[in-house]
Amino acid sequence: MLNVFALVNNLQTILLSDPDIQSKLNGIGIDILPTRSPDGFKNYVSEQLADWGRMIKVARIQPE
Repeated sequence: MLNVFALVNNLQTILLSDPDIQSKLNGIGIDILPTRSPDGFKNYVSEQLADWGRMIKVARIQPE
């Protein structure tokens, strides 16, 4: 079975190691953090979804 998190993590690692991409991202204020393992990336995404889900509930944001 295809592990989507591993695939995205590998592509992210390749892209973020390119000096031109790093320069462009830094130029618009994006800091590049150290890469995570596929499991670390999966955990990060899960944590972010949970955090943003709570904020959306608290703010009572509804889809339009």
